[in-house]
Amino acid sequence: MRKARLVLEPMSKHAGTLQLSAALQLPNGSEERLWWQLPEEFSDSVTPWGDPWLIGMIFPIMQAGAPVHVEGQVSPSLMANLELFMRIWERWEPGRYRAVDLSAAEEVELPPIREPNSAIASLSCGVDSCFTLFRHARRLAGRRSQRITATVVQHGFDVWLHNKGSDEVFERLLADARELSGSLGLPCIPMKTNFQQMRLNWSHAWGTQIACGLHLLAGRYDTALTANDMPYQWMGMAWPSHPVTNPLLGSKGFALIDDGGEFSRSEKAKLIADWPEAMRHLHVCFGLDQPGTYQNCCTCEKCIRTILAFRVAGCARPAAFLRDPSDAEIRRVRLHLVTRVRRWEQLARGAEAAGLGQTGWAKAVRSVLRKHRMRQFRNRIQRPFIPIRNAIRRIVRGTELSRREVGDKDR
Repeated sequence: MRKARLVLEPMSKHAGTLQLSAALQLPNGSEERLWWQLPEEFSDSVTPWGDPWLIGMIFPIMQAGAPVHVEGQVSPSLMANLELFMRIWERWEPGRYRAVDLSAAEEVELPPIREPNSAIASLSCGVDSCFTLFRHARRLAGRRSQRITATVVQHGFDVWLHNKGSDEVFERLLADARELSGSLGLPCIPMKTNFQQMRLNWSHAWGTQIACGLHLLAGRYDTALTANDMPYQWMGMAWPSHPVTNPLLGSKGFALIDDGGEFSRSEKAKLIADWPEAMRHLHVCFGLDQPGTYQNCCTCEKCIRTILAFRVAGCARPAAFLRDPSDAEIRRVRLHLVTRVRRWEQLARGAEAAGLGQTGWAKAVRSVLRKHRMRQFRNRIQRPFIPIRNAIRRIVRGTELSRREVGDKDR
Protein backbone atom coordinates (compact mmCIF):
# COMPACT_ATOMS: atom_id res chain seq x y z
CA MET A 1 0.00 0.00 0.00
CA ARG A 2 1.27 3.49 -0.84
CA LYS A 3 2.28 5.57 2.16
CA ALA A 4 0.95 8.94 3.20
CA ARG A 5 3.59 11.59 3.92
CA LEU A 6 3.61 13.98 6.86
CA VAL A 7 5.72 16.96 5.82
CA LEU A 8 6.87 19.57 8.34
CA GLU A 9 6.90 22.99 6.71
CA PRO A 10 9.48 25.74 7.43
CA MET A 11 8.75 28.03 10.35
CA SER A 12 7.90 31.63 9.42
CA LYS A 13 7.65 34.90 11.33
CA HIS A 14 5.51 37.92 10.57
CA ALA A 15 4.69 40.99 12.67
CA GLY A 16 5.72 39.31 15.92
CA THR A 17 3.83 36.08 15.22
CA LEU A 18 5.39 32.68 14.72
CA GLN A 19 3.67 30.43 12.14
CA LEU A 20 4.16 26.66 12.31
CA SER A 21 2.55 24.20 9.92
CA ALA A 22 2.62 20.68 8.51
CA ALA A 23 0.87 18.90 5.65
CA LEU A 24 -0.45 15.35 5.54
CA GLN A 25 -0.26 14.23 1.90
CA LEU A 26 -2.52 11.24 1.33
CA PRO A 27 -2.08 8.55 -1.35
CA ASN A 28 -5.28 9.65 -3.14
CA GLY A 29 -3.74 13.07 -3.81
CA SER A 30 -5.70 14.95 -1.13
CA GLU A 31 -4.02 16.92 1.62
CA GLU A 32 -4.71 18.03 5.18
CA ARG A 33 -2.82 21.06 6.44
CA LEU A 34 -2.54 22.00 10.10
CA TRP A 35 -1.12 25.27 11.39
CA TRP A 36 -0.45 26.93 14.71
CA GLN A 37 0.46 30.50 15.56
CA LEU A 38 1.98 31.89 18.75
CA PRO A 39 3.89 35.02 19.77
CA GLU A 40 7.44 35.16 18.45
CA GLU A 41 8.80 35.63 21.98
CA PHE A 42 8.11 31.94 22.64
CA SER A 43 10.06 30.70 19.61
CA ASP A 44 12.77 29.16 21.82
CA SER A 45 10.09 26.93 23.38
CA VAL A 46 9.09 25.30 20.09
CA THR A 47 10.39 21.81 19.33
CA PRO A 48 11.62 20.95 15.80
CA TRP A 49 10.50 17.33 16.32
CA GLY A 50 7.58 15.90 14.38
CA ASP A 51 5.86 14.66 17.57
CA PRO A 52 3.16 17.37 17.83
CA TRP A 53 2.27 17.05 14.15
CA LEU A 54 1.91 13.28 14.31
CA ILE A 55 -0.44 13.71 17.29
CA GLY A 56 -2.38 16.48 15.56
CA MET A 57 -2.82 14.42 12.38
CA ILE A 58 -3.50 11.05 14.02
CA PHE A 59 -7.27 11.16 13.38
CA PRO A 60 -6.96 12.06 9.67
CA ILE A 61 -4.33 9.31 9.48
CA MET A 62 -6.68 6.75 11.03
CA GLN A 63 -9.52 7.92 8.77
CA ALA A 64 -7.41 7.47 5.64
CA GLY A 65 -6.22 4.04 6.78
CA ALA A 66 -2.89 4.28 4.94
CA PRO A 67 0.57 3.86 6.52
CA VAL A 68 2.29 7.19 7.08
CA HIS A 69 5.90 8.34 6.94
CA VAL A 70 6.95 11.44 8.87
CA GLU A 71 9.64 13.42 7.10
CA GLY A 72 11.41 14.47 10.27
CA GLN A 73 12.45 13.36 13.74
CA VAL A 74 9.91 11.57 15.92
CA SER A 75 10.21 10.10 19.42
CA PRO A 76 10.04 6.28 19.19
CA SER A 77 8.30 6.15 22.59
CA LEU A 78 5.53 8.39 21.21
CA MET A 79 5.17 6.19 18.12
CA ALA A 80 4.80 3.14 20.36
CA ASN A 81 2.14 4.95 22.41
CA LEU A 82 0.26 6.05 19.30
CA GLU A 83 0.19 2.48 17.99
CA LEU A 84 -1.84 1.56 21.10
CA PHE A 85 -3.87 4.79 20.88
CA MET A 86 -4.94 3.85 17.34
CA ARG A 87 -5.86 0.30 18.41
CA ILE A 88 -8.08 1.68 21.17
CA TRP A 89 -9.93 4.02 18.81
CA GLU A 90 -10.21 1.20 16.27
CA ARG A 91 -12.10 -0.74 18.96
CA TRP A 92 -14.16 2.24 20.06
CA GLU A 93 -15.18 3.22 16.51
CA PRO A 94 -14.84 0.13 14.27
CA GLY A 95 -15.23 0.90 10.60
CA ARG A 96 -14.42 4.58 11.07
CA TYR A 97 -10.76 4.37 12.17
CA ARG A 98 -7.96 1.97 11.34
CA ALA A 99 -4.60 1.51 13.07
CA VAL A 100 -1.78 1.97 10.54
CA ASP A 101 2.00 1.58 10.38
CA LEU A 102 4.02 4.64 11.40
CA SER A 103 7.55 5.42 10.26
CA ALA A 104 9.85 8.45 10.35
CA ALA A 105 13.02 9.73 8.71
CA GLU A 106 14.68 9.49 12.12
CA GLU A 107 13.42 7.90 15.32
CA VAL A 108 15.08 9.65 18.26
CA GLU A 109 13.84 10.76 21.67
CA LEU A 110 13.48 14.44 22.53
CA PRO A 111 16.67 15.97 23.96
CA PRO A 112 16.73 17.00 27.64
CA ILE A 113 15.48 20.55 28.30
CA ARG A 114 17.56 23.22 30.01
CA GLU A 115 15.41 23.26 33.18
CA PRO A 116 14.10 19.75 33.89
CA ASN A 117 10.73 19.23 35.57
CA SER A 118 9.16 22.30 33.96
CA ALA A 119 5.44 21.78 33.37
CA ILE A 120 2.83 23.63 31.36
CA ALA A 121 -0.92 23.43 31.90
CA SER A 122 -3.73 23.83 29.40
CA LEU A 123 -6.12 26.56 30.58
CA SER A 124 -9.67 27.12 29.31
CA CYS A 125 -10.84 29.10 32.38
CA GLY A 126 -13.34 26.30 33.12
CA VAL A 127 -13.78 24.40 36.38
CA ASP A 128 -11.57 21.44 35.43
CA SER A 129 -8.59 23.44 34.17
CA CYS A 130 -8.80 25.97 37.03
CA PHE A 131 -8.84 23.09 39.52
CA THR A 132 -5.74 21.48 37.96
CA LEU A 133 -3.84 24.77 37.78
CA PHE A 134 -4.68 25.89 41.33
CA ARG A 135 -4.00 22.62 43.11
CA HIS A 136 -0.62 22.11 41.44
CA ALA A 137 0.43 25.74 41.82
CA ARG A 138 -0.40 25.45 45.54
CA ARG A 139 1.27 22.02 45.80
CA LEU A 140 -1.99 20.40 46.90
CA ALA A 141 -1.51 17.17 44.92
CA GLY A 142 1.07 15.71 47.32
CA ARG A 143 3.91 13.84 45.67
CA ARG A 144 2.15 14.19 42.32
CA SER A 145 2.33 18.00 42.39
CA GLN A 146 3.98 19.36 39.26
CA ARG A 147 6.03 22.56 39.00
CA ILE A 148 3.89 24.53 36.57
CA THR A 149 5.88 27.32 34.93
CA ALA A 150 3.38 28.52 32.28
CA THR A 151 -0.18 28.07 31.05
CA VAL A 152 -1.47 27.68 27.49
CA VAL A 153 -4.77 28.94 26.09
CA GLN A 154 -5.85 27.92 22.57
CA HIS A 155 -7.77 30.05 20.07
CA GLY A 156 -9.65 27.50 17.98
CA PHE A 157 -10.72 25.28 20.87
CA ASP A 158 -13.69 26.72 22.82
CA VAL A 159 -13.64 29.78 20.56
CA TRP A 160 -13.65 28.48 16.98
CA LEU A 161 -12.14 30.60 14.22
CA HIS A 162 -15.38 30.81 12.22
CA ASN A 163 -17.49 31.94 15.21
CA LYS A 164 -19.02 35.39 15.00
CA GLY A 165 -16.63 37.89 16.61
CA SER A 166 -14.09 35.11 17.17
CA ASP A 167 -11.07 37.39 17.62
CA GLU A 168 -12.85 39.69 20.06
CA VAL A 169 -14.26 36.80 22.10
CA PHE A 170 -10.84 35.15 22.31
CA GLU A 171 -9.21 38.41 23.44
CA ARG A 172 -11.62 38.50 26.39
CA LEU A 173 -10.90 34.85 27.17
CA LEU A 174 -7.18 35.55 26.97
CA ALA A 175 -7.53 38.52 29.33
CA ASP A 176 -9.26 36.27 31.88
CA ALA A 177 -6.63 33.55 31.42
CA ARG A 178 -3.86 36.06 32.00
CA GLU A 179 -5.55 37.30 35.18
CA LEU A 180 -5.82 33.75 36.48
CA SER A 181 -2.25 32.82 35.52
CA GLY A 182 -0.83 36.13 36.73
CA SER A 183 -2.42 35.72 40.15
CA LEU A 184 -0.22 32.62 40.52
CA GLY A 185 2.87 34.31 39.08
CA LEU A 186 2.72 32.42 35.77
CA PRO A 187 2.95 33.59 32.15
CA CYS A 188 0.14 32.67 29.76
CA ILE A 189 0.99 31.54 26.22
CA PRO A 190 -1.73 32.18 23.60
CA MET A 191 -1.87 29.84 20.60
CA LYS A 192 -4.08 29.88 17.52
CA THR A 193 -4.87 26.90 15.30
CA ASN A 194 -7.03 25.73 12.40
CA PHE A 195 -7.28 22.22 13.92
CA GLN A 196 -11.08 22.28 14.18
CA GLN A 197 -11.35 23.20 10.48
CA MET A 198 -9.65 20.01 9.27
CA ARG A 199 -11.71 17.15 7.87
CA LEU A 200 -12.17 15.14 11.04
CA ASN A 201 -14.77 14.42 13.71
CA TRP A 202 -13.84 17.09 16.26
CA SER A 203 -16.03 15.46 18.92
CA HIS A 204 -13.56 12.55 18.78
CA ALA A 205 -10.37 14.50 18.18
CA TRP A 206 -10.37 17.51 20.51
CA GLY A 207 -8.18 15.71 23.05
CA THR A 208 -5.45 15.45 20.41
CA GLN A 209 -5.84 19.15 19.63
CA ILE A 210 -4.96 20.03 23.23
CA ALA A 211 -2.04 17.58 23.23
CA CYS A 212 -0.73 18.80 19.87
CA GLY A 213 -0.54 22.42 21.03
CA LEU A 214 1.16 21.46 24.28
CA HIS A 215 3.69 19.24 22.48
CA LEU A 216 4.77 22.14 20.28
CA LEU A 217 6.36 23.66 23.40
CA ALA A 218 8.51 20.61 24.18
CA GLY A 219 11.61 22.64 23.42
CA ARG A 220 11.34 24.24 26.86
CA TYR A 221 8.96 22.07 28.90
CA ASP A 222 9.08 18.34 29.61
CA THR A 223 5.65 17.84 31.21
CA ALA A 224 2.12 18.96 30.41
CA LEU A 225 -1.03 18.79 32.50
CA THR A 226 -4.41 18.35 30.89
CA ALA A 227 -7.46 18.63 33.11
CA ASN A 228 -9.43 15.41 33.42
CA ASP A 229 -12.80 15.47 31.68
CA MET A 230 -13.67 11.82 32.32
CA PRO A 231 -13.96 10.83 36.02
CA TYR A 232 -12.29 7.53 36.77
CA GLN A 233 -15.58 5.81 37.61
CA TRP A 234 -16.72 6.38 33.99
CA MET A 235 -13.66 4.85 32.36
CA GLY A 236 -15.63 2.26 30.42
CA MET A 237 -16.82 4.97 28.00
CA ALA A 238 -15.17 6.17 24.80
CA TRP A 239 -14.17 9.82 25.14
CA PRO A 240 -11.76 12.25 23.36
CA SER A 241 -9.86 13.19 26.55
CA HIS A 242 -9.70 9.87 28.42
CA PRO A 243 -7.50 8.84 31.38
CA VAL A 244 -6.41 5.78 29.39
CA THR A 245 -5.58 7.48 26.10
CA ASN A 246 -4.25 10.87 27.29
CA PRO A 247 -0.93 9.48 28.62
CA LEU A 248 -0.46 7.77 25.26
CA LEU A 249 -0.13 11.22 23.71
CA GLY A 250 3.13 11.72 25.60
CA SER A 251 6.65 10.36 25.24
CA LYS A 252 9.76 9.70 27.33
CA GLY A 253 10.85 13.29 26.79
CA PHE A 254 7.45 14.96 27.19
CA ALA A 255 4.94 13.46 29.63
CA LEU A 256 1.24 14.21 29.30
CA ILE A 257 -0.51 13.87 32.65
CA ASP A 258 -4.27 13.45 32.94
CA ASP A 259 -5.15 15.26 36.17
CA GLY A 260 -8.09 15.33 38.56
CA GLY A 261 -10.14 12.28 37.57
CA GLU A 262 -10.57 11.20 41.18
CA PHE A 263 -12.66 14.30 41.99
CA SER A 264 -16.27 15.20 41.22
CA ARG A 265 -17.15 18.58 39.72
CA SER A 266 -18.51 19.74 43.09
CA GLU A 267 -15.28 18.75 44.83
CA LYS A 268 -13.33 20.74 42.24
CA ALA A 269 -15.69 23.69 42.74
CA LYS A 270 -15.09 23.61 46.49
CA LEU A 271 -11.31 23.86 46.03
CA ILE A 272 -11.31 26.74 43.53
CA ALA A 273 -13.88 28.63 45.61
CA ASP A 274 -10.83 29.67 47.68
CA TRP A 275 -9.26 31.30 44.61
CA PRO A 276 -10.80 34.80 44.26
CA GLU A 277 -9.52 35.32 40.72
CA ALA A 278 -11.16 32.09 39.58
CA MET A 279 -14.49 33.17 41.05
CA ARG A 280 -14.31 36.37 38.98
CA HIS A 281 -12.92 34.92 35.75
CA LEU A 282 -14.37 31.39 35.63
CA HIS A 283 -15.74 30.78 32.14
CA VAL A 284 -17.69 27.80 30.82
CA CYS A 285 -19.98 29.31 28.16
CA PHE A 286 -18.80 30.80 24.87
CA GLY A 287 -21.98 32.10 23.31
CA LEU A 288 -22.82 28.81 21.61
CA ASP A 289 -26.49 29.77 21.92
CA GLN A 290 -25.77 33.49 21.42
CA PRO A 291 -23.00 33.74 18.77
CA GLY A 292 -20.48 36.52 19.25
CA THR A 293 -21.08 36.90 22.99
CA TYR A 294 -18.63 36.11 25.74
CA GLN A 295 -20.39 36.44 29.10
CA ASN A 296 -21.52 33.22 30.83
CA CYS A 297 -25.18 33.08 29.81
CA CYS A 298 -26.37 31.39 33.05
CA THR A 299 -29.10 29.51 31.13
CA CYS A 300 -27.31 26.86 29.02
CA GLU A 301 -26.79 23.32 30.30
CA LYS A 302 -23.13 23.85 31.14
CA CYS A 303 -23.66 27.13 32.98
CA ILE A 304 -26.52 25.69 35.02
CA ARG A 305 -24.57 22.52 35.80
CA THR A 306 -21.58 24.55 36.98
CA ILE A 307 -23.64 26.86 39.20
CA LEU A 308 -25.35 23.83 40.76
CA ALA A 309 -21.97 22.19 41.42
CA PHE A 310 -21.08 25.15 43.64
CA ARG A 311 -24.43 24.78 45.44
CA VAL A 312 -23.73 21.11 46.12
CA ALA A 313 -20.31 22.11 47.47
CA GLY A 314 -21.94 24.62 49.84
CA CYS A 315 -20.23 27.57 48.12
CA ALA A 316 -21.58 30.92 46.97
CA ARG A 317 -22.30 31.45 43.29
CA PRO A 318 -19.12 32.68 41.57
CA ALA A 319 -19.22 36.34 40.53
CA ALA A 320 -18.45 35.17 36.97
CA PHE A 321 -22.11 34.11 36.78
CA LEU A 322 -24.36 37.17 36.98
CA ARG A 323 -27.44 35.35 38.25
CA ASP A 324 -28.85 32.05 39.47
CA PRO A 325 -31.02 29.95 37.16
CA SER A 326 -34.61 29.49 38.26
CA ASP A 327 -36.02 26.06 39.00
CA ALA A 328 -38.09 26.39 35.80
CA GLU A 329 -34.94 27.07 33.76
CA ILE A 330 -33.29 24.01 35.29
CA ARG A 331 -36.28 21.84 34.34
CA ARG A 332 -36.06 23.00 30.72
CA VAL A 333 -32.57 21.53 30.28
CA ARG A 334 -32.41 18.64 27.81
CA LEU A 335 -29.61 16.10 27.99
CA HIS A 336 -28.20 14.67 24.75
CA LEU A 337 -24.74 13.28 25.54
CA VAL A 338 -24.37 10.30 27.87
CA THR A 339 -21.59 12.18 29.69
CA ARG A 340 -24.03 14.99 30.49
CA VAL A 341 -26.54 12.49 31.83
CA ARG A 342 -23.89 11.11 34.17
CA ARG A 343 -22.87 14.59 35.30
CA TRP A 344 -26.48 15.39 36.20
CA GLU A 345 -26.80 12.07 38.00
CA GLN A 346 -23.68 13.08 39.92
CA LEU A 347 -25.34 16.39 40.83
CA ALA A 348 -28.47 14.60 42.06
CA ARG A 349 -26.43 12.24 44.23
CA GLY A 350 -24.32 15.11 45.52
CA ALA A 351 -27.40 17.11 46.50
CA GLU A 352 -28.79 14.12 48.41
CA ALA A 353 -25.49 13.51 50.20
CA ALA A 354 -25.31 17.20 51.19
CA GLY A 355 -28.83 17.10 52.65
CA LEU A 356 -30.18 19.30 49.85
CA GLY A 357 -32.34 16.69 48.13
CA GLN A 358 -35.63 18.40 49.00
CA THR A 359 -34.72 21.81 47.67
CA GLY A 360 -36.60 23.05 44.64
CA TRP A 361 -33.51 23.03 42.44
CA ALA A 362 -32.57 19.46 43.43
CA LYS A 363 -36.10 18.33 42.54
CA ALA A 364 -35.69 20.14 39.22
CA VAL A 365 -32.44 18.21 38.60
CA ARG A 366 -34.26 14.92 39.20
CA SER A 367 -37.04 16.12 36.85
CA VAL A 368 -34.47 16.66 34.07
CA LEU A 369 -33.22 13.10 34.55
CA ARG A 370 -36.75 11.64 34.61
CA LYS A 371 -37.67 13.41 31.37
CA HIS A 372 -34.49 12.14 29.75
CA ARG A 373 -35.29 8.54 30.73
CA MET A 374 -38.85 8.94 29.41
CA ARG A 375 -37.54 10.22 26.06
CA GLN A 376 -35.17 7.28 25.87
CA PHE A 377 -38.01 4.84 26.58
CA ARG A 378 -40.23 6.52 23.96
CA ASN A 379 -37.43 6.44 21.39
CA ARG A 380 -36.86 2.71 21.97
CA ILE A 381 -40.56 2.03 21.37
CA GLN A 382 -40.67 4.19 18.23
CA ARG A 383 -37.44 2.88 16.68
CA PRO A 384 -39.01 -0.15 14.86
CA PHE A 385 -41.58 2.15 13.21
CA ILE A 386 -39.11 4.74 11.88
CA PRO A 387 -38.73 3.07 8.41
CA ILE A 388 -42.54 3.08 7.99
CA ARG A 389 -42.75 6.74 9.10
CA ASN A 390 -40.01 7.74 6.66
CA ALA A 391 -41.71 5.91 3.80
CA ILE A 392 -44.99 7.77 4.48
CA ARG A 393 -43.11 11.09 4.61
CA ARG A 394 -41.46 10.40 1.26
CA ILE A 395 -44.87 9.68 -0.30
CA VAL A 396 -46.66 12.63 1.30
CA ARG A 397 -44.01 15.40 1.15
CA GLY A 398 -41.15 13.92 -0.89
CA THR A 399 -38.64 13.92 1.98
CA GLU A 400 -37.92 12.00 5.17
CA LEU A 401 -37.48 15.27 7.08
CA SER A 402 -40.08 16.37 9.63
CA ARG A 403 -42.04 19.61 9.09
CA ARG A 404 -39.78 21.33 11.61
CA GLU A 405 -36.63 20.07 9.91
CA VAL A 406 -37.95 21.22 6.53
CA GLY A 407 -38.64 24.66 7.99
CA ASP A 408 -35.13 24.89 9.50
CA LYS A 409 -33.61 23.88 6.18
CA ASP A 410 -35.62 26.53 4.31
CA ARG A 411 -34.37 29.21 6.70
